[in-house]
Amino acid sequence: MIIYTCITNNYSKLPEKMPSGNEYICYGEAEQVGPWEVRPGMDLGDPVRSSRYYKINCPFEESIYVDATRLHLLKEPFFAISKEILTTYNDKLFVLQHPHKHSYLNEMMEYYNNGWWSKSQIMHYTYMLKEIGYDFRRFFSPMCTILWRRKCDKFNKTWWEWYQQGGVRDQVSFATALQQEKMIFRFDGALNFLNNFTNADFGGEWWDVKQGDYSYHKPEDSEEMLRVLCNLSGLSSFRYKPCCRRRSML
Repeated sequence: MIIYTCITNNYSKLPEKMPSGNEYICYGEAEQVGPWEVRPGMDLGDPVRSSRYYKINCPFEESIYVDATRLHLLKEPFFAISKEILTTYNDKLFVLQHPHKHSYLNEMMEYYNNGWWSKSQIMHYTYMLKEIGYDFRRFFSPMCTILWRRKCDKFNKTWWEWYQQGGVRDQVSFATALQQEKMIFRFDGALNFLNNFTNADFGGEWWDVKQGDYSYHKPEDSEEMLRVLCNLSGLSSFRYKPCCRRRSML
């Protein structure tokens, strides 16, 4: 199996020890240790966006992407389960559903309130979705920390095209590509899956890692932003459940 990750701006370190029998590749800036092969990344002028390039544009026919901050938590039976996913199922894509199971409103409002997307970016993106007939009610809330893919070139291309239309977070563009490409994919609840090999319960080790603490915009009027989102998407504000905590990672 090919397991790969992306590191920009020396954000994380690669674990020196990984189970044998797999190919380990990192794109970007990292010290080459243990079984890892480090390849040049893509410089897009922003470390967050740069880190997304090879994550989204998967360069392999069959692989597993893992966020660099979680690599040290991978232990059996993760590798046995992953091998089964890639060899047993015919699906091109396997993904984890985020524990929060966000609606479209919650996803975008989180981006806005944390300064990841600006109001204009959210309005522009939502308007574009409306133009292509996107069904906002069917929004799938992904956790893109780990991705299992097999021959997903078309999906990856669509994901990247939509990612470039918005802010730095990539979950909503992933969900957009799922619907636009009419992807038949397999998924599991994140907590159910992760607890096979790590502790992903509240306060568990899966969440006790370095988080990306970045902000690009200053939120001003959340109530107005929500009103605009509801008008554009046609969704009722009842689908929005305010959360006082930042969501843990990708």
